[in-house]
This record gives sequence, structure tokens and C-alpha cells, in this order.
Amino acid sequence: MSQQIGGQNLPRVEFQVHFRTGQRGRKHLRKGASSKEPVCPNEDLPRLTRLLALAHRWNRLIDEGVVGSYSEIASLMGISRARVSQITDLLYLAPEIQEHILVLSNRRAQVDVPERAVRSLTKLPIWKEQYKLWKETIRDD
Repeated sequence: MSQQIGGQNLPRVEFQVHFRTGQRGRKHLRKGASSKEPVCPNEDLPRLTRLLALAHRWNRLIDEGVVGSYSEIASLMGISRARVSQITDLLYLAPEIQEHILVLSNRRAQVDVPERAVRSLTKLPIWKEQYKLWKETIRDD
């Protein structure tokens, strides 16, 4: 049965998982013709790019009224409210930094900056200071 949020039916995803029984009754994913590896089109994108895109998606869901709050998103996603805040704080980055993370990383100019380093930039209220520290962070990698 599909889940409803804000009166809208969310798509239902079904897939088969094949297990084999291991030692002491533990179950392990079975490799073979019947269990194909899932294909994730965004798998090659840097983690930071995916997190920033997720933050924009959550923000849009709240703006459209599909979800009432970030705490509701946290409960639906099965993560803590603090983690949702950490991810959505990426929206406080300067537009130039967000563009670099989202657009340029898509063109194979990989942005492999640690998330923790970028989160510290979100604490700075002045975008010029953020961008200056961003450039220093990029040069260090």
C-alpha cells in the first residue's frame, strides 16, 4: 500500500531481495542471476552534491505544503532532527558555492570536500567570507 503525505499518494517501490542462510542462521544477500545489483544514477556524484540537492528537495516539499516541518521529514526518513538540520543548513551557503557544488560537480569537476568543513562555512553570515574560505578549502584538496 502506498503512503499518503499531504493528500498525495507517494509512489510504491517494490523489489525482490534474495537471501541465503549463513552461519548461526544469519541471512546474507545472495549474489547470482536472480539478484541484480540496483542501479543508482547519482552514485557517481559526490556526497556533498547529493546532500545539497536533498536539502533543496526538502525545502521545496515544505514550501509546497507536502510536508509540515523538518521534524516530520526526520520521522519519515528515519533520521534525527539534528541530522536534518545539518543537511538543511547547507542552504545557507553562498549561491556561488552552491552552484559550484551542484553544477560543476555534475561536469566531473568533482567536489570532494568533507561535509564537516562545508558545514562550518554555513555559520558565517557574510557570503564573501564564506566564498573566500571555500576557495581556500578547495585549494587544500
